[in-house]
Amino acid sequence: MHPSLVLVTHNNLDQAKTLSQQLVQEKLCACVNLIPNIQSIFNWENRICEEHEILMLIKTTNEKYKALKQWIVEHHPYDTPEIIQIDITEVEEKYLAWFISSLSTTSPKV
Repeated sequence: MHPSLVLVTHNNLDQAKTLSQQLVQEKLCACVNLIPNIQSIFNWENRICEEHEILMLIKTTNEKYKALKQWIVEHHPYDTPEIIQIDITEVEEKYLAWFISSLSTTSPKV
């Protein structure tokens, strides 16, 4: 398994929590960190926009990325959700063992 980090923004904390719980339950990711109250500044339809958003840091694998991306596209409220994948090159060994076990079909060991 090759770990990766997926960045997704959302405009509603409760909905982001629900999506995160579903992603973990479906074993599309091992963990999601939610960082509330980020300020996003972007160009949308030829105007500069500023929004308060939640940043979702989704820990998954390259192998699960395609299914994860499709799931997010189908369940995210944005027409054009931000979905950015970053390869992870180094992971602490014990965390990696937990990470891999949490994505397996058996229960993770803590």
